[in-house]
Amino acid sequence: MISGTALSRAIVRDMMDSKDAVKVLSIIAMAMAIVPMIAPLIGGFLDELYGWRTNFWVYLIMGVSLLVLIWLDLGETNTQKSDTFYKQFSTYPKLFKSGKFWGYSICMSSSVACFYGFLSGAPLVATKVLNLPPTELGLLIGTTSLGFFIGSFFSTKFSKYLGLTQMILFGRVLAVFGISLGLILVLKGYISTFTIFGSMVFIGLGNGFSLPSSHVGIMNVRSDLAGSASGLSGAMAVAFGAIVATLMGVMLTEENGAYNFLFILLITKLISLISAYYVHTIEASSHRIRK
Repeated sequence: MISGTALSRAIVRDMMDSKDAVKVLSIIAMAMAIVPMIAPLIGGFLDELYGWRTNFWVYLIMGVSLLVLIWLDLGETNTQKSDTFYKQFSTYPKLFKSGKFWGYSICMSSSVACFYGFLSGAPLVATKVLNLPPTELGLLIGTTSLGFFIGSFFSTKFSKYLGLTQMILFGRVLAVFGISLGLILVLKGYISTFTIFGSMVFIGLGNGFSLPSSHVGIMNVRSDLAGSASGLSGAMAVAFGAIVATLMGVMLTEENGAYNFLFILLITKLISLISAYYVHTIEASSHRIRK
């Protein structure tokens, strides 16, 4: 999974400048938001008609088809290849020493981790706190995907006018605002589907604005290490996601589920906001120096 997403982002970055890359990655993100919303419907339809094994045959056919398409159509896009793997790895310390790399990566990783945390905690909150049936839970899981689709759509429009860090900051502020509002309402006793899952739309909106720009920013740190930077940040995102998902499992109970659920998500978004602001100050300083 990481290799596929990392390589696809690196390919986009190889072929386009920063603003065009943000636009294309936003379009890809829109497609990635649609699939989780329709895939369960298609899977259930195939299961009822032909049995559950049919889904795996569909996976196989799609995987082989994609492999053939890549083999026949995708050429090398990296024009700055290292001569050897040793030479490639020897440049990693330069990547690790970059404050911008860590800023962009932590911002992206904590944003993705928030989504993983949502997936881990939402079932308990929906079924134990709100007493919702599984069918309604399935619909509510799509709230972040809906927000992500909308945010990615507007990201394609605004990327022409806003810089990378401005897009990221705007998305982070949106997400923090939405979760903070939901947490305040819950603390005041307004525990409902609307207050909890309504705020989840802002997670998707914020990620839709921020993630494409974060990915481009990560790969811009060292253009000759775009693929490596994308892969390392992807691994970091999975690690962050595992930590947040574990916290959800440990800290959520029927009594405190609504509060702790939103509190943990807010912490991840605050981390991403601080990281985004840190990168923004670095980029602004670099811009002033160049002038």
